[in-house]
Amino acid sequence: MSLDSEERSRIIEAAMRVKFGAYYDWKRPELYHQYGANNLDFVLSFEEKLASLLDVVRVAFKAMSDDDLSKIQIEISNPRENSQKEWLQLERDRIALLLRAKPAPIQFGFGHPELAADFAYWSAMPKLSLYEVTALSLGADPRNVSEKYFEIRMRAARERKSLWAADERLLEQREIFSRYFNHTGLGYVPAPIAQVKKWIDEMQIPVHPEFYRALENRVVPKTRVKAEDDRSKPLIGQEREILLKLIAAMACEQYGYVPDAKRSGVSRNIKDDMDRVGLSMDEKTIRKWLKTAAELVDFDYWEDKD
Repeated sequence: MSLDSEERSRIIEAAMRVKFGAYYDWKRPELYHQYGANNLDFVLSFEEKLASLLDVVRVAFKAMSDDDLSKIQIEISNPRENSQKEWLQLERDRIALLLRAKPAPIQFGFGHPELAADFAYWSAMPKLSLYEVTALSLGADPRNVSEKYFEIRMRAARERKSLWAADERLLEQREIFSRYFNHTGLGYVPAPIAQVKKWIDEMQIPVHPEFYRALENRVVPKTRVKAEDDRSKPLIGQEREILLKLIAAMACEQYGYVPDAKRSGVSRNIKDDMDRVGLSMDEKTIRKWLKTAAELVDFDYWEDKD
């Protein structure tokens, strides 16, 4: 039976998929982050070996005659067809050995989709446990890197079994945080979010930047956030008048401001005081607003000053 090039390619691809299964077009997953340790060198090695083995098997199929490929097509379509299916034995042991060494999620680090943290979810918690803080600090989600996960790795470490790089770093990070969490006879006590951030700041503990930002957003006082929002809004109507009245009262009674004075050190004194409290404004701007505020002061006030 004669096959054209398109038919041959289609049969070869089908046979490759049978032999390699899902690994025929395997690709490493897109990582959420690459913070912390990983074993991507092992992943790269697997990719290279898989690509090499795919080429070897593909070359072997391409070397087959049209009759042999036609038989393979029949056997794929009818799995129960009596046949020795020699093509299934092609590099079978090497394929099986390689697929047993397929990369586990932990080899990619905690940025793997099955391990990566949902920082927004966890930073909303009022308190975090030792294992939760440890996992989040390296970008791992405590729902995937659970307390039991920790126990298994800690037992392995005690038995001097080898661990993947991300797990080794995880236990090191736990050792650091365990020095801060209060321990009772029942275990480590969860700590408030603000306390966790304080520990990280005081000891400069390296943590995933998104975890730190999430903590920071929780710890910033709401009054400060509201004040910052209010400063971004333009003053209108009554609000503006109230502030001008305050300026007028303080300028006149505390600084002795007189709008028509030929020589006055009031604007300079106000600027100096502003500098002392970490604020800055030029004298021209200060004079402008003093004059505007003074317009609200009753004329009799200036008469009494005279």
